[in-house]
Amino acid sequence: MKTLLRFIVFALLIVAINSAFAQTNLQQYTPSVLLNKGQWEFKHFTNVYTQTKAFDDQLQKDGQRIDGRQTFATGINQFMYGISPKYSLGLDIWVKYVNINDGQGRRNRVGLTGVGPKIKIAPFKNASRLSFQSTFLIPVSGDTESRAPDTMYPGLFLEFDRFLWINEAFYDIPLSSRTQLFVRGSVWTSFPRDSFRNQAFIETPITVFFNYFPNSRFTLYTSLEAWIKHVEDFQDESGMNANRVKLFSSFFSQAGLGAKYQIIPGLLEGELLYTNFWLGSPGEGAGQTFNFGLRVIH
Repeated sequence: MKTLLRFIVFALLIVAINSAFAQTNLQQYTPSVLLNKGQWEFKHFTNVYTQTKAFDDQLQKDGQRIDGRQTFATGINQFMYGISPKYSLGLDIWVKYVNINDGQGRRNRVGLTGVGPKIKIAPFKNASRLSFQSTFLIPVSGDTESRAPDTMYPGLFLEFDRFLWINEAFYDIPLSSRTQLFVRGSVWTSFPRDSFRNQAFIETPITVFFNYFPNSRFTLYTSLEAWIKHVEDFQDESGMNANRVKLFSSFFSQAGLGAKYQIIPGLLEGELLYTNFWLGSPGEGAGQTFNFGLRVIH
């Protein structure tokens, strides 16, 4: 009897939550759309990239093998609060993990690699689905490139030792009542702190998503991303590592298939995404990613 009563109470609670939030369709809150005044959003996204090979001089995936398996994971935690229909403020916390399994055995490391503020704006009244976002991440963990002579993590590159300024533009285009095209263009500017690269460098990823909505709770999407780097590494006259700007110096591209589902309509959404690196410059990783996300809007 007690078990039945607990089940009834739980069912009534779920119904109440669904009724309270059913009027909010999370599908409408694409990255292009800002929160209303007083709304808040929390997003967690885990990206796990794993590779056993890299692209060779002919841009082939099977031409260049990597010693063992290398796995890099990034956990991105984002909080955003709606100040007005045109402005939102937030905070990012990035955690990274690396695992190397090669001839030297299995080694791993985890660290807090970036914490910083962000602002999002929609400046044009007649273009509500065009918005811009700026995030500045401050490194927290030390020696993220494992360069120190007495490093505790030899050979474990966790992240570029840098301050990272990410500027993004978001735009989505409704194609029909069930389809939508979304575009994200970014400029990643890195300012080295204690890095093998001693000069700032820039990367410019651009991603296109095609979304299909079978119903109001479920979203299927495909993605295609080109990540372009504008930096060249070299050794100066004294034999020290250096870098300089070189436009379109290297690139990689990944394609993916994902799905989103509103676990609690209008409140909680889950996401799964798989991508494969299908094209890239010589030496770029030819791996794949497995991704998981959660989003809460209130």
